[in-house]
Amino acid sequence: MTTDSPKPSRAARWSLIIGILAWSVWCVYFIIFAAMIEGGTDFGSGLDAQALGYTVIFGGGLAASVISVLIAIIGLIAGIRALRNKDPQRGMAIAGLLLTIVCILPYLCIILSLPFSGLFSGGN
Repeated sequence: MTTDSPKPSRAARWSLIIGILAWSVWCVYFIIFAAMIEGGTDFGSGLDAQALGYTVIFGGGLAASVISVLIAIIGLIAGIRALRNKDPQRGMAIAGLLLTIVCILPYLCIILSLPFSGLFSGGN
């Protein structure tokens, strides 16, 4: 009696690695923002810390958010693919899915709340 276990694919492993990478990009971006706002670090630009922090949020944040969302979407696809193929490394695929969902969720909440922000602004 032989048991034919499915051969492990690389999708589960890549899902976890990409999820960690997306989470790292996301965390580094917010750590830099917090250091600029609260720490008074201006990196030699001559701007006050608050103005520089908001520049990071609205300027540099676009690049960091696009990169982290794209990386997270790739990890999400790899994790779903691993789960659909019944990969024996199911735990890695689930961990990668959770990390990528946590990275995508804040951006999704912001995008979904944008239409409602105009409704409740009170403009006459």
